[in-house]
Amino acid sequence: MVRTILASILAMAGATAGALSLAPPAAADEGPLRELQPQFAFLTTDQLLREGYWACRASASGMMSSEIAPLVQQHLKYSGASLAVANKIVSTAIVHLDC
Repeated sequence: MVRTILASILAMAGATAGALSLAPPAAADEGPLRELQPQFAFLTTDQLLREGYWACRASASGMMSSEIAPLVQQHLKYSGASLAVANKIVSTAIVHLDC
């Protein structure tokens, strides 16, 4: 009887562990990047999201934000984005997109 109960508990624990290992990662929160659009009206929401996700991938590959921001500025050079704007996009993306 004790072995049956113990076996059931172990089976449930294994099933729970398996289900948790298959759980998807936390969803990225695009809201804070979208909220930058009124502040940076010269950029579209699509541009903010594109650069935010690019910054996130660059960060995940090992680049430092101080290296990423000038590249984001370069991507947005025709929109007139400054390094300060690029820094804000990068920092917001890294914090909120689960890089």
